[in-house]
Amino acid sequence: HIYHWLECPEHHSSENALEIHNASVWKELKTTYQSIVHADINNLPPPSKHDSLRGYQVPIDIKKSTSEKHSLGVYAKNAIPKGTVVWKSTFTAQFTSGTDFRSFLKALDYTLACDIIDWSYPRMKADQPVMCVDLDHGSLTNVCEDEKGCNLLVEGENTGCDLHFYASRDIAAGEELLINHDFS
Repeated sequence: HIYHWLECPEHHSSENALEIHNASVWKELKTTYQSIVHADINNLPPPSKHDSLRGYQVPIDIKKSTSEKHSLGVYAKNAIPKGTVVWKSTFTAQFTSGTDFRSFLKALDYTLACDIIDWSYPRMKADQPVMCVDLDHGSLTNVCEDEKGCNLLVEGENTGCDLHFYASRDIAAGEELLINHDFS
């Protein structure tokens, strides 16, 4: 209901959906999250002005996706050998309460709230449901059409939002990084 009330479908089909967030937007998202979620759940490192502190462990480019219309995508700057850790959930927000998640959305500009809804994914942690949101470029990693199109594997069963993405095969420089989002 919130997604439609905010008119997110219109936002996501507009050219504004292709805006690449800068370091100050990511910092705002992290600071807002940390101001809402209790310290015992909040697992994020303190927000930093340094763009180098992100979940991607390899050099990447962000640009218009070739796999999804009206979407940004993450691309390998350099070749990535099979088995390489490509991304870690360093800046992944974790919500165990619907109230906290709604408070977070309410504290944001509607376009950022729409992005957060789009980037959110459910997981289980010790048999309890949690909602995860990557507050870094990991949120822009698109889904592959089929298993053969995936070049990233996920590790982290029943670990909540604590995930690692690995290269499932050699990845060429300039190739879009794609994952099967059915891991949740």
